[in-house]
Amino acid sequence: DEQPRQANGSPGRFALDNVPPGTYKVRLDPSVLPIEYSPRRSAYWVEVEQGATTALHFDVDLEYGVAGQVSRLDGRPVQTIQVALTSSPSGFHKTTWTDQFGYYRMDGVPPGQYTLSVVGHSSAARDVSVVNDFVFGQDLSFSEPDQ
Repeated sequence: DEQPRQANGSPGRFALDNVPPGTYKVRLDPSVLPIEYSPRRSAYWVEVEQGATTALHFDVDLEYGVAGQVSRLDGRPVQTIQVALTSSPSGFHKTTWTDQFGYYRMDGVPPGQYTLSVVGHSSAARDVSVVNDFVFGQDLSFSEPDQ
C-alpha cells in the first residue's frame, strides 16, 4: 500500500502484525543489512489472507570487496588505470579504475579464489583469496606497459 512500515523481529527474521488482507509489495532496504549481504531481489509481491500467516524469504548473497593501490616500481601512484579481478572456475570478471591517488576498490565480490591484475600489464598480477571478509591492501606495482 506504499505506506512504509518498520518490521520487528530477531536478527534474520521479521514480522508485521495486523496487516489487512490484500496484495502487498514488500521491499527490503539493503542499507539496513550488514554490508556483506546483497539481496538477490529487493521487492516481492505477497498475498495476505485473513487469519493466516504469510511467509516471505528474502534470498541474499554474501559479497565482499577487494581494495588496494597501483603504483610504479619507484612508488609513484598510477591514476586512471584499469584493474581486473577474475576467476576462471566461476567465470567472474569485474573491472574498475584507479583514482587520482592510484587507489581502487571493487565491491560485490563473492567468496572465492581470484587473479587481480592491471589491464595491459601482465607483470602486475597477484592471487587473491576472498573468504569471509573484505580484503584490503591488495597493492600492485609495475615498471613499463607491455608492448
